[in-house]
Amino acid sequence: MLFCMSVIFIGIAMAKEIKGTIVFGLDPGVTRFGVVAIDDYKAPPIAWATFHSNSAYSGAETYHRVVSLTEQVTAWIRSQTAGYRHMVVVIEKPIYNRNPVSFEIQWRLFQQVLTILRHVAGPDWFLEVSPGTAKRCATGNGSATKLDMVLASHFDGPDWGKENQEALADAEGIANCWFTEKTVAYSPMSKQIACHVGPAVQGFSEP
Repeated sequence: MLFCMSVIFIGIAMAKEIKGTIVFGLDPGVTRFGVVAIDDYKAPPIAWATFHSNSAYSGAETYHRVVSLTEQVTAWIRSQTAGYRHMVVVIEKPIYNRNPVSFEIQWRLFQQVLTILRHVAGPDWFLEVSPGTAKRCATGNGSATKLDMVLASHFDGPDWGKENQEALADAEGIANCWFTEKTVAYSPMSKQIACHVGPAVQGFSEP
């Protein structure tokens, strides 16, 4: 069974001789995952893509759905980083929407994307933002509608289709949060250790 379809929408702007920081905004929807790369506040996106996964809500099917989506998203992000000295990932945090099954999948996806990116891409900074913060970064209004987000983005037009358009507009707004909310970012490569090194207790049986 195919759990994650190929990239369903992808684009890239003309390359520029920039060796500074590339910022990726991630709107981690399970059905439609939007990613936008920018290099300055409110600047036209450098590259963008959406990814789509099939609906499956049980056991191994859920696992493969999340893994397949994560692999495609992280591979695409890594492919866009050549030529940049620094990489930032801004991602929207999942919120509980009264559907525990959907929330579980969203949370799995959120955590797995951050974990895999940390190991395969080595970003300098992660920034996690709430949906309200993303809306405020994009429009100045933390209660903005999806249409407001689209109108404030570079994806306001007939070329993308409604679902892709909304995912990309959200991802662009999320990316722009780096330029206003970076004080709460954290480094995934930090040498600080959040738990004690090694197992607290371990043992083995004689053969």
